[in-house]
Amino acid sequence: MQMPKIRFPVICPQCGVESLMNLPVAEAASGLMRGSLKLKGQCLHAPWNATETEREQIREYLASPIVQQLANVMTRSHEAPERRVRR
Repeated sequence: MQMPKIRFPVICPQCGVESLMNLPVAEAASGLMRGSLKLKGQCLHAPWNATETEREQIREYLASPIVQQLANVMTRSHEAPERRVRR
């Protein structure tokens, strides 16, 4: 099963071009917890560190009900199945 991804708009600080970036949910969450998240636009300029405003926007995307549902499904699919005890 593929890892869930979020898709969000980014604006390249070098050229001002807006594009959509795809990022695995786990990678986004990890970067937010570290306080350092690299973003990259489709314009192919160098990646940049997300600003506080960009990080807050990504937090909002991660908090959306759809992403929460995907995270719950992924968590359940990786849990060990319960064993039944025969009596």
